[in-house]
Amino acid sequence: MKPHKNLGVLIEAFSLIKDRFPDIRLVLAGVEPDRAFKKAAAEFFVFPSLYEGFGFPPLEAMARKKAVISSPGGSLRETLGDNALFFSPDSAEDLAEKITLFIENEGKKGDYETKGFDHCQRFRWGKTIGEYISVLIDK
Repeated sequence: MKPHKNLGVLIEAFSLIKDRFPDIRLVLAGVEPDRAFKKAAAEFFVFPSLYEGFGFPPLEAMARKKAVISSPGGSLRETLGDNALFFSPDSAEDLAEKITLFIENEGKKGDYETKGFDHCQRFRWGKTIGEYISVLIDK
């Protein structure tokens, strides 16, 4: 619940669409384990953070074949490339439009699921460790 996580914009965006999509639920997840959350199925993942050093949570969502909506904050645009749908982090209206797009357009959401899953394969730990070791051995 830190300010840079930008949850206020996410909650405001959800409030803009909740009446139009009464079956959609907003689930906020954090560091505390929650058994009920582990059993919940996500339609897609929203990462509103204003700043991240790298951005593991959206990559983890991509690895689970979930489409990602993200702010471009910090390293997120570089980390996610064109494999996430970006929104203006100071605009609840823009975020609401992006959420609505994924709710109403299964094809577009599916495109981001596929692109994201393919993209996150670049960040597999085994591959990363192997590349790191090869750099050390070459020196």
